[in-house]
Amino acid sequence: MRHILRFALPLVVVLLAVRPAAGQDVAAPDATAVAGWVQAFYAGAGSFHARFTQSFWLRATNATTRSAGEVRVSRPGRFRMDYAAPQSTVIVRDDGPVIYYTPGDGSFPGQVSHVEMDSASVAFGILLGTARLDRDFIARRHVASSGSPPAHTVSIRLTPRVADRSYRTIILYVSDAEATRGRVERLSVESTGGDFNTYSFEANGDMRAPIEDSVFRWEPPAGTRELATPG
Repeated sequence: MRHILRFALPLVVVLLAVRPAAGQDVAAPDATAVAGWVQAFYAGAGSFHARFTQSFWLRATNATTRSAGEVRVSRPGRFRMDYAAPQSTVIVRDDGPVIYYTPGDGSFPGQVSHVEMDSASVAFGILLGTARLDRDFIARRHVASSGSPPAHTVSIRLTPRVADRSYRTIILYVSDAEATRGRVERLSVESTGGDFNTYSFEANGDMRAPIEDSVFRWEPPAGTRELATPG
């Protein structure tokens, strides 16, 4: 279970279509403006629904683990992540602790743990409406040193105003296209140990269509083993 949590915890969310050439940042929007786009986009949305791909890079081994699934968010404060097989993990929060569930495989029962809002919740809090960029973070422009950012995005690095032991920064790749300006296309959470947990989002129909309350009222199957809350 701790193995699953290590991949899922350092979370929820957005900037340059291509790497900037020399001098390009002069005309680019500053970090405060981009943060304002994000805040405005999600303030006007009651929900968020998308497919996601996740990559978790562990600094100690220089190894990357990849997974995928579906995420649903309902403001304020509720979310659910369903991982695709073979992982099939469920992470869900209604109005209490975050529930982490991983199914059994026939030789051992499924396992579930309840934790308070964690780094994943803080990251997704930008979508959830439980975090405010202007109040909770210091925003700076970010230029990717490797990899390719999503098309038609600019990126900002968010540092919490109050230090958090579970993560160091959150990087948001934010749409600058007129129709979707402010939508987070990718977010990356850097842990205090230098690991990176990155989520990329893909529209699943109307990303802001209403979501039934029952989606977040989830209970683990009978016989699931309850684990102690991680310290």
